[in-house]
Amino acid sequence: MAAPQLHALANTWSSCVEQPIQRIFLALCASQGLTIYGGDVTDAYALSPSPEVPAYLSIDNAYSEWYEEKFKEPLNRHWVLPIQHLLQSHPESGKMWMRMLNQILIEDLGFTTTSHDRCVYTKQIDGKTILMLRQVDDFMLGCTYERIADIIGTKILFKTEEEEDIIPFEWLGIVADYNSVDIKQTDIYIEMNCVGYINHLLKTHGWDTESSTAKRNPIQVSIQVLIQVLIQVLIQVLHQVVIQVLIPVLILALLRTLNQVPNHPCSKIV
Repeated sequence: MAAPQLHALANTWSSCVEQPIQRIFLALCASQGLTIYGGDVTDAYALSPSPEVPAYLSIDNAYSEWYEEKFKEPLNRHWVLPIQHLLQSHPESGKMWMRMLNQILIEDLGFTTTSHDRCVYTKQIDGKTILMLRQVDDFMLGCTYERIADIIGTKILFKTEEEEDIIPFEWLGIVADYNSVDIKQTDIYIEMNCVGYINHLLKTHGWDTESSTAKRNPIQVSIQVLIQVLIQVLIQVLHQVVIQVLIPVLILALLRTLNQVPNHPCSKIV
């Protein structure tokens, strides 16, 4: 008997780079003396093909008004609009985007990927090793010359944009931050740190300004800020533990207890 076919929406996934893989990528670039350049694809999902499962949008007031102004005729509000390209929150967006991008990188440009993490790509150009790391639509390219990064960027083309002579892939120069991590590149090593992320966290919660009521030792201020951050983190962790761990464990214990009481009505159901 053949296995049942899964609905296409059940087959949803999106490849995201693992943190250890990102660290290995940086280590490989450092060991081979490669300079890392960053790149970004604008409107990535909008460039992807339509989803495998047909999807539609209802017509809202804004679209109806735009349509009437553009075409000078009313629009039937009972119609629906077929989605021709992927949307940010659609379940198939990550899968369809990766399939299309891999066709460009692997089949058209000759990159190969690994069996463990499909966000890492490599290629040889003029005997030089090229390493690429992809986090959805954000790229890092390790190579010996910036010219190589520019050439690869101009060859990453998408059909809808190519017809209009638009290159949606933009190289951002030497990488200074990637995937919420600060990256410092030198001639002899590559450093990763979270200074920018921590500073943003402090600024978001208003912890980056010193009180004007009293002058305190900088070390004391740093310790106090650190304590406040740890308290907030602890509260969030405890909240997650209660929701994700403690409550399910208590429910399971309750169900097991009820199941062991022979005369309890629930014991006949559980």
